[in-house]
Formats: sequence, structure tokens, C-alpha cells
Amino acid sequence: MDFDIAENYIFILSATMHAAFFCRLQPILIFLNMSAILLLYLVNRYKIMRLCKIPGMTEYLVFDTALTFMALIPLFYGVGAVVIEYMSFLKNPQYTFTIQNCIPPIICAALGFIAFFNPGQILSKIVYTII
Repeated sequence: MDFDIAENYIFILSATMHAAFFCRLQPILIFLNMSAILLLYLVNRYKIMRLCKIPGMTEYLVFDTALTFMALIPLFYGVGAVVIEYMSFLKNPQYTFTIQNCIPPIICAALGFIAFFNPGQILSKIVYTII
């Protein structure tokens, strides 16, 4: 039995993206996502220790792609929160769509956009100056 790292990354990224996009509608998704990832970790740990062969050297492309898409999570949350805010306005006209409700998701989306493109390795410079 082999251990497939790419399949695990796909599950973690898709579950996290879904939770990031829909957490404004159902906040319980965050806890379900955390429990699903914890369960995946425990099952994979059992599989690695007891059932599987030692995984071969995987390609750098899998890890690089997964880390690239992890930077998209704030972007998905920010865009998803603004879209759901606007959809609730369209469904209920008495609900006022104000920019004040959208400022935190817009900031989050902007930070996600900057983190995705990371011009001039600016995030690394900021993190290393804080540390």
C-alpha cells in the first residue's frame, strides 16, 4: 500500500477553501474542517506507521503547488464574505449593504492577493523583521 501525498494535499486544500468561502453562512464549517483535517492526520499517521511503505521522494511540484494555493485561502475568504454579504442584500432588500460590513473581508482579500503574488518577497521581509 502506497501513501499518496498529493491526494492528501488536495483534500486539505479543497476542504479549507470551501470552509473559507462558506464560513459566513455556516460558521460550524470551521470546526468541521478542523476535525476532518485532524481525523485525516490521525488516519494517515496510522497508515504510515503500520500499513504503508516509506514514501518515496515526491516531486517538488506537489509541495510548491500546495503552498501556493494555501496563500489563496484569505483571498477566498474575503471574496466569499463580500459575495455572501451582497447576496443577503439581494435576498432581503431591508438589509442594508454597507461598505463598513465589507471592510474586513476586503482587507483580507487584499492581503491574500499580496500573499499570492508576493512582489519582491515582501512578506518574507516583513516576517523576518518581526521575528
